[in-house]
Amino acid sequence: MKKCEFVKQYIPTCNCGEAPGMKTWLNNGIVVGLAAIFRENGTMKERKGIILENRFCPRCGAPRIIVNDDGSREAPEPNPPFTITLPYKIGQKVYWAERGERDTVQCGTIWQYGIGERTIWASVRASKTQIVTVDIGRLRPTEAAAEQTLHSDANEEVK
Repeated sequence: MKKCEFVKQYIPTCNCGEAPGMKTWLNNGIVVGLAAIFRENGTMKERKGIILENRFCPRCGAPRIIVNDDGSREAPEPNPPFTITLPYKIGQKVYWAERGERDTVQCGTIWQYGIGERTIWASVRASKTQIVTVDIGRLRPTEAAAEQTLHSDANEEVK
């Protein structure tokens, strides 16, 4: 799939990228999937990328001014129509319980978030070479909280 070109310009209304020691790199949008139209015989007729626009600052949530390709401006909305408040920041250390032959508590740093069909997941860097995808409902802020989850799951299995 070729790289998408966005015809809109996004202007930040915050100063997050100007803080000392802070670099903010933002894409105007990202292709997150593929939508396909099929013929009656089952062959693909047409495909288009599904694109998410980045209308808000990912650090502070401030809306961005949007300038369309014809020069018209879209005023930033104070409250977006669809907002997901993520429980942990990118780069934050988190813990989660792993069930298996040995029940363990894993630890890692959140690298990115993603939205699935029915879930929100986080890519967590568990080591220099290992990135694990975890449902955010399984993540805990402390090791003790993850262990408690592990023990409560074991108690439910006994019942």
